Amino acid sequence: MAFMPSSPTGQRDSVPVSPTGRRVDSVSPGGRKVDPRPYYQWLFDRRRSGELSPLASHFPPQPWPPSPSMVRTASAPADLHMGQPSPTGVGSVLLSPLSDAASFLAKAADLSLKRKDVGHALHCCNQAVSLGPDCGPAWRHRACARLQAGQAEAAVEDASAAVLAEPLNVHSWETRTAAKFGSGDYDGAVEDAAHAISLDAWRPSLWRRRALASVMLQEYGNAKEDLDKALHLDPKHAASWRNRGAVRLAMSDVPGAESDASRAVKLHPTVDSYLQRAKIRTPGRIKKGSP
Repeated sequence: MAFMPSSPTGQRDSVPVSPTGRRVDSVSPGGRKVDPRPYYQWLFDRRRSGELSPLASHFPPQPWPPSPSMVRTASAPADLHMGQPSPTGVGSVLLSPLSDAASFLAKAADLSLKRKDVGHALHCCNQAVSLGPDCGPAWRHRACARLQAGQAEAAVEDASAAVLAEPLNVHSWETRTAAKFGSGDYDGAVEDAAHAISLDAWRPSLWRRRALASVMLQEYGNAKEDLDKALHLDPKHAASWRNRGAVRLAMSDVPGAESDASRAVKLHPTVDSYLQRAKIRTPGRIKKGSP
């Protein structure tokens, strides 16, 4: 453990610093004076050794002793409605180390999903929801993992729990939109997407999801309007141009469909883009010298 010298003679003051040189205030979240040196010594030794320990050992020992006051104090929805953000940042108002453990596991699950490791993501989420039932990200990530595993109905249940834990979190509503779409509940997907848009209308993915659900309901007019807004927010998204071309073709707007398909080919020249444009361009309509 290192201390900052207070004079050239080598005398040291009582202000501890972390191994990276950052000054540490010896006060716990409850306002009590504590000695954080054991925690930083443990962290320094672990970094220096570079050893890989099991998942449980990733939780560091607390620099302050446990207190009876560190208990669950409120549920997430009530405090979110009152406009009070969660101190843990995971949607549940918890003052116990279990909330930090659930948050850590939820983040580990998110990283596993990005690596396409669905099995490990489910394992982390199962532990997270058992430690923190009000941890919204844990339910949300497990819904995404189950959706990737083809368990759409179970994904809807987990996404509903995430919405209950974090009713103002647009990610939870978007996740349930995707889950309902995967389960075939297109009306429910449109409703959840509309609620998500009311929370954050600047996310083009929300407009795209509602447009796809409207297409499945054969509501092509609504789908085109949503894709127009999605392309206004993200004009370089090739799939949106391709989807709007398909919608315009279903509405018998062949010139508009061909224009959108050509834009998709220009942005992302893949086989799907070329095939869609070839499908739109009938042999009698292919212009001489067109690419």
